[in-house]
Amino acid sequence: VSVLDDAGLLRSMIGRPAILDQATSDAMGRATLHSVLDRPQMTPPKSGLPPEVHPQLFVCAAKAGFAPTIASLPFASGEPKLRVVLARAAALRGRIEPARALELEPKLWLAPEGVAFTESERVREEARLALDAEGHFSTEGLAPGAVAVRARFGTRWIAQPLAQIELQSGAVSEVVLDLSAHLFASASIEVSGAGEGQVVQ
Repeated sequence: VSVLDDAGLLRSMIGRPAILDQATSDAMGRATLHSVLDRPQMTPPKSGLPPEVHPQLFVCAAKAGFAPTIASLPFASGEPKLRVVLARAAALRGRIEPARALELEPKLWLAPEGVAFTESERVREEARLALDAEGHFSTEGLAPGAVAVRARFGTRWIAQPLAQIELQSGAVSEVVLDLSAHLFASASIEVSGAGEGQVVQ
């Protein structure tokens, strides 16, 4: 279990996530995290923020075989308690077709359904789908729910998702991505009377 400062306002460079504390839960699933309540006083003096600002913090819980779960940590005096429920992790595997679609230099990643990315958006490394030499991909440890497979071909970003998938807890989903529509057409033409070296348009 970790306490995350997603904006990186505390103990980190601004704009970069920081882990404020980590703990391992006991047999009852309970864990105590520190460095939380005094977070206003931990604000770096050069951050330009007044000391009463309370950056939004998150709790991240992870366990082998379960999907990492992030929950917002409310600021409260005393000892705030937060209950986080873990779900069995989902997995995804698939491939792209046809094989020559690899010529497009596809870069694939998962995004929450309905979320569009542009070139200026940062794509989290853990959301990327790595393709092997035959165009297959596989990833696990995913949170259940609706996701979309988005893509970039070289420097060309694709506006519409390649697929929309409902990931199931504890199950493996499979998908085939047909990229035929994104390939350039080719044709073989024979012109009678054209000599060697002549330009044909």
